Amino acid sequence: MRVLATALGFLLSAASVATASGEGAHEGGWGPWFTLFCSVVNFAIFVLLMRRFSRSPLREYLVSRRKRIVEEMAAASKARADAEKLKAEYEEKLAALEETKSELTREIESIAQADHDRLIEEARKAGERLQADAERRARSELESARRELRAEAARLAAELARAQLAERIEERHQRRLIREFLERVRAS
Repeated sequence: MRVLATALGFLLSAASVATASGEGAHEGGWGPWFTLFCSVVNFAIFVLLMRRFSRSPLREYLVSRRKRIVEEMAAASKARADAEKLKAEYEEKLAALEETKSELTREIESIAQADHDRLIEEARKAGERLQADAERRARSELESARRELRAEAARLAAELARAQLAERIEERHQRRLIREFLERVRAS
């Protein structure tokens, strides 16, 4: 109703200004005042109808919109808090990730050092085995060479002895030795 009263007051004040200025007399009688009056009545009817039919839906719309905005702001606030919490968790995990990375690096280094030490020890043992095997082969070959040398020395000594005996023993002694040898063989 206040809107209607305000509109009518505005219309009347506009009419009084127009009358005071002397523009009210036109040749048809009604002139612009009738147009103004019809416009005011139309506007007033429009305002009354709008108020009558849209007041409740408009109020419901505004109330529901306010409620929805408040709910959305609460949800946004909650989402922001959740996001900040999630950010804090990820920052914590990132810090833990750096620590885990350092721990894994130390563990890998210790495993690599242990493998290095193990491989060095295995290589040392393999070297010792190879050296022992080489020494055993060398001793074996040395013994074999000694035996061959002894056999060769014995053969050479026998040849030398034969040669010396052949020189020292004359032919008649050789015949006598051969005869004695043959007699012994017959007797046995």
